[in-house]
Amino acid sequence: ARLPENESKETETDMLHSRCYSRQPHSSYEHPCGVAVIDEKNRRIEVRDKSLKNLPSVVIQNRERLEHLNLDGNLLCENAFNMPAFPRLKSLSLQRNKIRGISRLL
Repeated sequence: ARLPENESKETETDMLHSRCYSRQPHSSYEHPCGVAVIDEKNRRIEVRDKSLKNLPSVVIQNRERLEHLNLDGNLLCENAFNMPAFPRLKSLSLQRNKIRGISRLL
């Protein structure tokens, strides 16, 4: 489907993400620090639009099992990821942050 010319790429990407995500079975609960944790096994976590400069503890504590992480709309820069790798991570969304280059994240 083609979007009208005045639609932004971000909107198109958000729509695609929403469509793909809505097809996946999931349950959700809100972590005490305001983080939307999407499944009880902490494999999918969303921390969106919180103006965070550092990763919240729920992300760090669950990095070994985390498969999908959405950190859109924060103030994260490359230095927020100075830690051991996320060994099972399959998808990472970092839209609307202060990241200038991804080479340090790979």
